[in-house]
Amino acid sequence: MPKVNFSPARDGFQFGNYFVNQIANVPGIGKLQTAGRCGGMSYCVLDHYVAGRPVPGFKASDFGDKGVPPDGHPLADYIYQRQLDSFFTLSAVKFVTWSLAPDSGNFLVHGVRERTRKEEFKKLREAIDRGMPVPLGLIVARNLNDLGRNHQVVAYGYDYDAETQHMTVYIYDVNWPGQEITLTSGKDDAVWFESSPGKEQWRGWFVQDYAPRHLPPDLARPLAEAAEQQHRKAGCERGGHAEHPEHDEAGNQDLPATEPVGEHADHRRHDDAGKGGRRRHPPGEGVGLIQGVEDVGQGRGHQRVGQDAGDGDGEDEQQRRARHHQRR
Repeated sequence: MPKVNFSPARDGFQFGNYFVNQIANVPGIGKLQTAGRCGGMSYCVLDHYVAGRPVPGFKASDFGDKGVPPDGHPLADYIYQRQLDSFFTLSAVKFVTWSLAPDSGNFLVHGVRERTRKEEFKKLREAIDRGMPVPLGLIVARNLNDLGRNHQVVAYGYDYDAETQHMTVYIYDVNWPGQEITLTSGKDDAVWFESSPGKEQWRGWFVQDYAPRHLPPDLARPLAEAAEQQHRKAGCERGGHAEHPEHDEAGNQDLPATEPVGEHADHRRHDDAGKGGRRRHPPGEGVGLIQGVEDVGQGRGHQRVGQDAGDGDGEDEQQRRARHHQRR
């Protein structure tokens, strides 16, 4: 079973995907929210792996009832930016096209099942054999309304039985921190079975384009220190003396990505002025390949909209897991 030197327990985050994203506040309706940043967490983990740096060692208990770093902390903001980056790739359009495609193909079009087994598994094997883990887009939706049920993970190994044509993919799923999880599918299986406690089933998956970014230096900043800096910055802005540092508020630099992987690795976004790099968006700003796609993989594979998306005061880790799993 070929694997790269990646371990979910060592190289993944020690907290789960419990982020809440504030999209808008609609009069008469309330807050529009989505839950989860699976793509951002996956890309952030890969950035650390490529850089040879450990991820910040925060645990869910470090963040109180919410279980994740708060917006305004450098790590939360960087994960949000990487969530957006994961959709500004050409391969991300497959979240839409594959959700609308049939499971089985015909003489006109290939189905999701055939594409996964014949095209994407080959790409995965090639990447793993080169020693590089890759992000995967997992497909379960069958229409545009369910795009938020799709998901993103990191694949770091595979196994293939040529006699039975049974396929196994080893993944780090940010919804289940610290666990080695597999996706498996037999020759005649219509779906891919995930071995996580949620027992998810997926129509198929594809290898996402990915290019690493230079990591900001302050992602592991202590919470109290980060909160104090944010407070000082807010005070300066209220007083009409807003700071204009070289870095953004999370300490991030807009450095170009390097060493891309994926079938569209040469694709680069450019800002409005035509210069290389990516425009940064504050956490909560609704931006995506299309509006619906931004919700892919939110909160155990589900989009959640409404005032209660962030509920959970007083919950422990086990209660949070149960609440998120009930959304399926």
